[in-house]
Amino acid sequence: EGDNADDLVLCQAASDFGVRMISRSAQTVAVRYIDSTDTQKEDVEYEILCLLPFDSSRKRMSIIVRTNDKIYLYIKGAETSIWPNLSEYN
Repeated sequence: EGDNADDLVLCQAASDFGVRMISRSAQTVAVRYIDSTDTQKEDVEYEILCLLPFDSSRKRMSIIVRTNDKIYLYIKGAETSIWPNLSEYN
């Protein structure tokens, strides 16, 4: 479940593509990935390194997570606040 209508739509879309959140705490998020035939499942736990809540001046929220010795940055927000910050290496 999400905190607002956008979150609910994103969660439903992720579920439709076989991605489901199993659990969440202040330090971790566990996600289940299910293949399109619904025969293989993989559970992945992400360590939350930093959470930047939505800010109206940034027009986005971000989370930095680690799993399997890799670090990922996920961003959700207004397209106009994200695209200008991307480079050809993104």
